[in-house]
Amino acid sequence: MKTIYLVILLIFFFSSPQAQNLFQNGSAENYNSQFFNKTLVDSIFFWSDGNSGSCDVYSTKLGIYPSYSTGYQKPRTGFNYVAFAMDGAWSSLGYNHMYKEYPKIELSQPLQVNTTYRIRAFLSNTGCYYQNKDGIATDSFGFLFLTQDTVFLAYNQQYNINTIPQVNDTNGFYTDTAQWMEVGGTYTAQGGESFITMGDFKRYDLIPNYYIMTPYIGLGAPYFVYYLIDDVAIWPADTVPPAANAGADTTICRGGKARLGTHTYADYIYQWSPAETLSNDSGGVVWARPLQTTTYYLLATDDIYTKTTDSITVFVNQCGQSDTIVCIETPFVLGNTQNPQWHYQWSPATDLSNDTLGMTTCNPNGNISYQLLITTPAGDTIAFDSTQILVSDCYYADAGIDSLICKGDTLVLGTHDATFVNYSWWPNYHISDTTQAKPSVWPDTSMYYHLHVVDSMGNSTQDSIFIAVQICISIDEKRDNSKMKVLVFPNPAHDYTTLQFNQALSQKTGLILYNALGQRVLQQYLNASEREFTIALKKLQAGAYLLELHDSNGLLARQRLLVQ
Repeated sequence: MKTIYLVILLIFFFSSPQAQNLFQNGSAENYNSQFFNKTLVDSIFFWSDGNSGSCDVYSTKLGIYPSYSTGYQKPRTGFNYVAFAMDGAWSSLGYNHMYKEYPKIELSQPLQVNTTYRIRAFLSNTGCYYQNKDGIATDSFGFLFLTQDTVFLAYNQQYNINTIPQVNDTNGFYTDTAQWMEVGGTYTAQGGESFITMGDFKRYDLIPNYYIMTPYIGLGAPYFVYYLIDDVAIWPADTVPPAANAGADTTICRGGKARLGTHTYADYIYQWSPAETLSNDSGGVVWARPLQTTTYYLLATDDIYTKTTDSITVFVNQCGQSDTIVCIETPFVLGNTQNPQWHYQWSPATDLSNDTLGMTTCNPNGNISYQLLITTPAGDTIAFDSTQILVSDCYYADAGIDSLICKGDTLVLGTHDATFVNYSWWPNYHISDTTQAKPSVWPDTSMYYHLHVVDSMGNSTQDSIFIAVQICISIDEKRDNSKMKVLVFPNPAHDYTTLQFNQALSQKTGLILYNALGQRVLQQYLNASEREFTIALKKLQAGAYLLELHDSNGLLARQRLLVQ
């Protein structure tokens, strides 16, 4: 069943639309070898003379232009067009003997009885009037339908062709030399018509002022109006060929491609612009590979030479990922587009949160290369990209833990000293070097020191440390005979710390803990029968603390404690 559907789709896609021109060479593009050395209409397939005159054919591609012309006319379609004398006279024949030429075409199949057809052609006045100084133009152009291949005489005193055309366009004088003028009408067939003769069938001697002209008849001198004709078509009146359709605006990745166009018919002419990034500028469906957002324009000429236009904009994104340097074990977003109409596939899937998302989280532990394939639901490749992720150690500002020192003491700031990392401390107050990673400070008052770090990847971070300064009194100054020694461990501490003493305590020995601001945060009495005590620190904030032991005689010992 799928195969049948595919065959039906291909037949529809590559066949002609229902409205088919019954004249298969209306633009005179197909010719035989005689055309190269002779500008006769018989050189064009399916074209000929409808009377004993001599219609001409010209090609801009071959550099063959009308000699009876005051200017250049571009073919409406392709490179060729047919030319003929619409109305002319020679004085030797008499004023009423008109010379006219009639192009004739052969249909691809006879017309069907009682079927209504539209017939159309395009004319251009060459601007050539030969001996007529003011110029001439006709206001009548007809289409004579014939069942047999008939050739009339070129000269007839009363009628140029002794019959009346079934379709006669009389919408005004055809004077335009710059634009192609549309002529035509509708016709209900009697059945069997296979030839159409075209031209001016009007009777000159019965309709005064029929031409725009001021005749100048010299001895043997002709005057006539010379017309070009192109894009002749006849088709069933109830059908309309599809118009140009460039497709809906779309988005692709840089380096990818987009499909332009929606139909391809063998007897259509397609012209795309700009053509620089297209696979083909004359196809119905083409591929575009723009490197930046571009609007493409389509001019489609259908089988009856109706010209329609459409446009499509292809938006270009930078999909995938450029080569990137990241910090080790630092998650980042890989990719920069997430189109719900596209399918994404990253490979390998290592260190990715999802390998089928356009923008996925990557947390690499080492250098790694990824490839990204983006396709449409139909399987067309939008982009295939690769990226290199380089993983490096990153350094962030860490000034250290807030500390409590005695006035006159020295403290070392900072926690790391890495090569190719810039360190900057401020203020420049009682500090050994503001550009060192771990400078020494000896502030005489409580204050903040600030650190700015820029690592080798350009990461810029800041941190601060608060130094609390107190005036400290040593144990020796208070009690010279004291042999009390205190061991505090661990220090720095986290959840708890332990105090060990080298001798027994008195019954009224107490412990006091101060924060960096000098505030009392803990106070308790110790058991005199034990020489080791554990202090819970879970409720304390990280920072610097001062631990003091007192008995009834005063201060026994003082120790700095850092809580993390």
